[in-house]
Parts: sequence; C-alpha cells; structure tokens
Amino acid sequence: MRPIKDESIDYPNLELQQLAFFGERLLTLVKDDPVFSSIGTKPFRGRAELYLLVLLKFLGTYGNDSSSSKIGLFHGIASGSVHNYLFRASSTVLRLEKATMSWPEGIERRMIAQRMQDKYGFVNCVGITDGTLFPLAAKPRHHGAEDYSRKASYSVNGLVACDDMARIRNLVVGWPGSTHDNRVWMNSPMVIQSHD
Repeated sequence: MRPIKDESIDYPNLELQQLAFFGERLLTLVKDDPVFSSIGTKPFRGRAELYLLVLLKFLGTYGNDSSSSKIGLFHGIASGSVHNYLFRASSTVLRLEKATMSWPEGIERRMIAQRMQDKYGFVNCVGITDGTLFPLAAKPRHHGAEDYSRKASYSVNGLVACDDMARIRNLVVGWPGSTHDNRVWMNSPMVIQSHD
C-alpha cells in the first residue's frame, strides 16, 4: 500500500500515513452510496466521513467504550442515532465485497501462479490460505460454548485466502471459534464449488 503524500498533514510515522490512505480510499468507494442520501423531506444529517468514523470507532473498541452513549459523545451525535450510523456505514462497506474481493480467473490467475512459482517455488498455486480467530468481547448468549476456542477465549473462526501480493481474495467468517480450520476449509465455497 502506498502512503499518501499530503504536505498539509504532518503524519508522525508511516503507519499513520497508510491508515490515512486506507481511510481516503474507503471513503472514495462509499461516499456516493445512496444510503448517504436524504429520503423524504428531511435533510440528510452528517456526511459519509462521519458515518465511517462512527463505524471504525465501534469496530476498534470493545466493552463499555463501544456503547452507543460513548460513541455518540465522542462524535457529537445522539446516542440513539449511533445504531443508524453503524447500520448505514456497515451495509455500504459490505456491499463493496463483490467489487473489491474476487477469486482470480483466466489471465490474472495464470499471472499469479507464475509469480508464486517464481517467488516461492509453488507450482500452480494462486493463493495462500490460513485460519484466524476474531476475538469476542464476551461469551455469546446462545451456544456460547461453541465459540470457546483452543486459545482459551471466545471467538469467531475466519479463513483468509490471499494472493502473492497479500490481496485478500476469499474470506470465510462466521464459524464458531471451536471449529478446526480444516472443517471450515472443507465447507468453504472454494472447496464446494471446485467439486461441482
């Protein structure tokens, strides 16, 4: 990821430059979404930037800090509106999945396979897959024991497939934390579709 070159902002380190670049890219992709338009006679309150900031604050906190009242106070919006901000921003970001994350086909697939062979010696390889656990702040109310992982915490299992450039090409999230990576893999759309 290229860091931005904005002379008007003095970023203290490269990580902040990259974070700002990511935020600008995400905003560019979602700012014209109809969900940020007024419906009816009432004017639309807030801009797409504020909706994304509320979502990112919510995703980056847990426990009491992720409460509607704390997020609302932090961003200067009513605590009752936080849910609407989260719903609009998350639905917009989720709609980007098909446009931003796709399994390579045709020429692109052959190019990735060639780069994988040149870099790492893997023949006919177009992706690297690994499982990860996304921690939960607390035990879920329903079937909580299933979400208790081998890492002694409550979590959701995720399986991420990347190409040689570390671009996420496939993502399977939602299995309980206690589920083994191989079971998630065997039930993933990539494996199921390859058998059809």
